[in-house]
Amino acid sequence: MAEIHNGEHSDLKIFVGTPDLDKISRALLKSAMLICFVWFGYEFVFSENTEMIRKVISGQMRYPTRYRQSGNQSKENRFHPA
Repeated sequence: MAEIHNGEHSDLKIFVGTPDLDKISRALLKSAMLICFVWFGYEFVFSENTEMIRKVISGQMRYPTRYRQSGNQSKENRFHPA
């Protein structure tokens, strides 16, 4: 570390990896689910309407908004899971 502070180490390289968007999406969704739990309680969290959200958080299902768009297809077949 002293070499770096003194400027004697000229070959310092820092590598930053690509973020895992699936993990980020699940973390954001889990945070939103916790906020909903605070406001609406167990009735909301364990309702039938949140089944898909629970599957995404647990990793059983991919986050549903992770889609890529292809402009060469008809409107009905435009979106494909990434």
